[in-house]
Amino acid sequence: MPAVPGAMSAHLLLLERAGELHAVPGESTVRVPRAALDGARRLAEVSWEPSAETLLASGENARSVLASLRHRAAMGTGAELLGVADRLITMTAAYAVDRIQFGVPIGSFQAVKHHLANALIRLEFARPPSTSPPGPSTTPTRTPVATRRWPRPRLGGRPGAARMALQVHGPSATPGSTTSTSG
Repeated sequence: MPAVPGAMSAHLLLLERAGELHAVPGESTVRVPRAALDGARRLAEVSWEPSAETLLASGENARSVLASLRHRAAMGTGAELLGVADRLITMTAAYAVDRIQFGVPIGSFQAVKHHLANALIRLEFARPPSTSPPGPSTTPTRTPVATRRWPRPRLGGRPGAARMALQVHGPSATPGSTTSTSG
């Protein structure tokens, strides 16, 4: 059973079952908290029974609404991840100026400059689609333009912002490390 973010405190839940979309009052559900890797996310498994009173949409109408919601969720998640990457790059660049190795800031090393520049370039190329989320669609069965153009992240290959930040921070970014940042 999939976990539902925010379900524990929701008064009304928008839930899908068997291609139907339902608006289910919180008191009509059984919610069991579920652990998440992100301590700020409150997840729960939700049990409920569909009924005619909770039915909002079915068939093609429900598929269209659900597709639109999934695309908007993908855009929101992408924008949030771009914000995380931006913050990682900013913090790592500041660290590279402060961290001294061999008597000079590590930010003066060509490899560190390249890591930071490559991460920033990837971030900037990913940013445009997320800055203009899709509006109401006149053709609800079609994928919104912004999500069709969203760059698909590739796992593997070039390191992302998090990997780059860990490489630049080195052992001092590893939990339990005692490495000094003054060289």
